[in-house]
Amino acid sequence: MVFGLRDTTLPLLAPGILLLMGYALLSGIGSLPWSWRGGLAFAPYAVLAGGLVVSCIFHCGRAVYSLLLVAIGHWLLVQYFAGGWRGGVVADIVYAAYCDLLPLNLILFAFLKERGILTPLGFNRFALIALQVATVALIAGAGTWLQASAAETLREAASGMLHARLLPPSFDFWTHLPQPAILAFAFALIGLLARLVITQAPLEGGSLGALAAAAVALHMVGQGPAPTVFFTIALLILSLAVIQDAYRMAFLDDLTGLPGRRALNRQKKNLRDHYAIAMLDIDHFKRFNDTHGHDVGDQVLKMVASRLKKVTGGGKPFRYGGEEFAILFAGKGKEETLSHLEDLRVSVATSTFRLRGKNRPETKPSGGEAPRDGGGGKSRHRQEALAGTARIGVTISLGVAERNGRDDTPDGVLKAADQALYRAKNAGRNRIGK
Repeated sequence: MVFGLRDTTLPLLAPGILLLMGYALLSGIGSLPWSWRGGLAFAPYAVLAGGLVVSCIFHCGRAVYSLLLVAIGHWLLVQYFAGGWRGGVVADIVYAAYCDLLPLNLILFAFLKERGILTPLGFNRFALIALQVATVALIAGAGTWLQASAAETLREAASGMLHARLLPPSFDFWTHLPQPAILAFAFALIGLLARLVITQAPLEGGSLGALAAAAVALHMVGQGPAPTVFFTIALLILSLAVIQDAYRMAFLDDLTGLPGRRALNRQKKNLRDHYAIAMLDIDHFKRFNDTHGHDVGDQVLKMVASRLKKVTGGGKPFRYGGEEFAILFAGKGKEETLSHLEDLRVSVATSTFRLRGKNRPETKPSGGEAPRDGGGGKSRHRQEALAGTARIGVTISLGVAERNGRDDTPDGVLKAADQALYRAKNAGRNRIGK
């Protein structure tokens, strides 16, 4: 499976910009009015509230849990430096435990399926967070329920485990983060990056960006407002990722990754006086599904969509529904689009699928070189049949129309393109109708 670099990096664009803005804000924070600097302490909680509202509206439980985890981190750092446990073994335990648990929780929630917020499985996730908080609080506050000597022994053991040196001191001399936390962050970053490459989903990019921002915040403890700035950015990245994911679900087709009909309807409102619209569908698509199954049908749709994404001439492809697709050519007439549509038709027609048969052996049969019968193509196809494979070809039919007069509407042009499509199908398929 081939993944586009653009599809992988796009979800990281907003997090990257926000992280750069965080560094820019720190460099100029001294010049801000005092009222702004005083209000910075409340910024994480304001962003948290907005993010929770957005996440609940779009039923994104994973974002809710992630937002709460990040907000807990900011609250702990406020307590660490403004409360009564500045320094000491208690503060070290709480800080190190949070540094270890945050990346592990974020990667866990990334791989768990979305199960809603106010559901039994959703409450289980809340319970998991509460259990971790209670365990750390119990160890940190051991002096309230254990004798002093026993409490000190428990705390020292917990601190030693959380600050264990698994690698040479040169590995972590540059940061407050303990070595187990650095390894946990590295593990989570690699896991989330792998998820992003596979799914290209905004939530994966958001989790990756939020994890990076939280790591910077935890690294910069004690450096004035820096932790607050970067925890706020982490919360903002997660909130924006929810909005991006909601847009993706509303306007992008989940199977093909192309914009859907809702996006097409919105795009039609922005068309000017001169444009063309092409409609196309996959020839004999129902036969593909009936003969080879819906899984193969889905692969055919994905293949055609991958070719559509590369259409030239400035065309914007959309999945119209089922096996039908549409392409908008803004600023072009019908004749100007024909060469680009012909290239698309040929690109699809020259693509084939190799199907794996149910009885095909897992390993290539032995027996030396294949027999030669003078008809290389027939011999190859016979070998494929014996091995349980088959090649299937895919073709498309297209119809194109343009705006001809002032009274023409986008819907009218779309209907004319659809009529041209049916003329192409009636003429034998695998051609362009005008």
